[in-house]
Order: sequence, then structure tokens, then C-alpha cells
Amino acid sequence: MHCGKLGDTYFYPPPSNYKVTWMARNEDFFALRWGVPDFIREHIVHNASASHVGGYFVGSETYIPALDYFTAVREPVKWTWAFERQWLFYKLWGRLLYDPATPDAVFEAEFVRRYGEGARRLLRAYSLASATQLRLASLYDSRWDFTLYGEGFLALQGDYTKYISVDQLIGQPVMDPDYVSVADFVEAVGKGAAFPPGRMTPPVLADRLERDNREALRLVEGIDTKADASLRYEVADVQAWAHLGLHLAEKLRGAVALQTFRLGGGEEQRAQAISHLERALAQWDEVVRITRPLYRDMKLTHYNHNFFVANDRNLFHWALVRDEVAEDVAIARAARRAVAGEADLCESTLEKATRTPTPAKGQ
Repeated sequence: MHCGKLGDTYFYPPPSNYKVTWMARNEDFFALRWGVPDFIREHIVHNASASHVGGYFVGSETYIPALDYFTAVREPVKWTWAFERQWLFYKLWGRLLYDPATPDAVFEAEFVRRYGEGARRLLRAYSLASATQLRLASLYDSRWDFTLYGEGFLALQGDYTKYISVDQLIGQPVMDPDYVSVADFVEAVGKGAAFPPGRMTPPVLADRLERDNREALRLVEGIDTKADASLRYEVADVQAWAHLGLHLAEKLRGAVALQTFRLGGGEEQRAQAISHLERALAQWDEVVRITRPLYRDMKLTHYNHNFFVANDRNLFHWALVRDEVAEDVAIARAARRAVAGEADLCESTLEKATRTPTPAKGQ
């Protein structure tokens, strides 16, 4: 743990008159349900065992989970207040902070209690699909919590919060040092460099996003939600996260191809960029299709400083930012190669660098 220039000042030597408390602050998802138990376990194991740690606060600075201003359906649901919608989030943090060894079977049993035996596989589906938010936050250096809104793929860019465009994704540094940005990856490929297996390059990340989110969609396929509006939301949120993950996978592939073209690649790279970004837009349209009947346009504090926001009430819905998503395709169509003298990236080098090994079991 590093605290800027202070380093370990606050906990070495171990303090005798105070404890350091973690703030697990969520500014990334307010509408979609979330649940990745292994992430919470790992965080606790690595960060909560030291003698100077006094525990965790879990919550948000920009959102109070009281009024439910999300739910659009008029059918009866199993919640009144917003925090009740996110029962899995709070149950995971609460039970695992009490005992990190609490098995997944406990949380699977809660799905069964609420919705019947057919819902047991929802925990695994959430673990795979809502990890999309963790991967975006690892890939995109947001510096501080308020600057990234993961479920909306929005980030503070200069003075305004807006959709993370393909150009923004290419140039943004990573948060997790094991990850590799698109710009750094393409530059390294152009120089003939290789990355060790432990680095999360854009092609590796895209492949894992596709693998996990396709599996999440498979897990919820066939769950009958017709008679239970609450279960419909649970399943739809898995599907929304999964399509957001598939959106990011295609966007990463498009970003690599686009940057490769700009640095001297051939027209085939531009065509690949356009194709991948069109597929990314199609995945966003799936998110809109799934969420439009279920979610109202939602107030979003992240928009408060946006004087030119598309609507005058600072509202978010995936449908409201579709035009920004579609702009990625226009950016790729209008792309130009770098001026003469820039390093060329031959097709064989690119293919070799982007060919990813089969990930180890559990990755």
C-alpha cells in the first residue's frame, strides 16, 4: 500500500493509538447489480490482516442507496429501497468481512431461497459478468474514485464526464501495472518487443472478456423470468454486464487495429478497426435493448459539472449516450496514417504479437 509521498508513514512503525480503515468506495455502479466474491476475498486477505487495519467502510460518496429511482416496471418486485436491490453486494461484503472463508455455497443458497433452484447459477454468472467493471477500472487509470463510472463507460475527461471514446482508450494509462495500455502495446509491437505471460495486454484482455461474458450469458440462458419481475432484473443485469464486457472486448480490438493503422499499418488495419468498433456498437445496442424496458433515465451526480450535457437534468441511461458510442466508428473511418518516417508495423509482426496463448485454468 502506498500513500503518495507519505509511503508507509501512517502504519510503520505500527501505530498504538489509531487504526487505518479501508474505504471501499463504489462510484462505478448504482443501477446494475454486482457480485465478484473472489475479488472481495482477495482484497481482504491482502489488506485486512495487518495489525494497523481497523476494518472497512463500504459505500458511495456520490450516491445514497435509499430512493429507488431506477425501477421502470410496474409489476411487484421484492424491494422498496435501493439498497435492497443490491442485496448481493452488501451480503458479499458483510459475510466475507466477517469470515473470508465463507464459501460461495452460502450465496448460491440465497439465490435459491429467493428465486428457486434454477437461480443457483446466478452467482457464478455475476462473478464472471460483473468482473467487467473491475477490468475496466484496472485498464483505465481514473486516478480517484469519482472520475470513473464503470457501468456507464463514462470517465472524467478534462472538465467533463463523458463516454470513453476509442481515442481516449488508446491514450489513457493503465491503473493496474500488470495491464498494458493500447498505445504502449502497439508501440512495443512496432519495435518487435514481446510481453511476458503475466502482462495483461489488450488482446489477452479482450479474449478473457469474451470468454467470461459468453459463459455468463450461457449460464443465465433458459432461466424463466416471466412470472417474477425481480428475477427478471437479476438475469437482465447479468446480461447487461456481459454485453458491456463484450463491448469492451471489441472496442479493445478496434483500438489496437486503429492505432496500428495510424502508425503505418495498411488499409486492412483500418477495415479491422471499423469492423470491431461496429461490433462494439452492436453490443452497446444489446445493452440498450435489455435495459430500456427495465430502467428509467437515472440521475447521475458525475454529470453535475457538465454544462453541455445532452439533457438538462443530468440523467444517464445507456440509450442516452449511444451517439457517443457510435462516434467511435466515425473516428475509425476518418483515421489517417502517420506522416512518412513513422515506424511501419508489418502484418506478420502484428499477427504474431496479438496471438494469445491459452490462459491457465482459473484465469
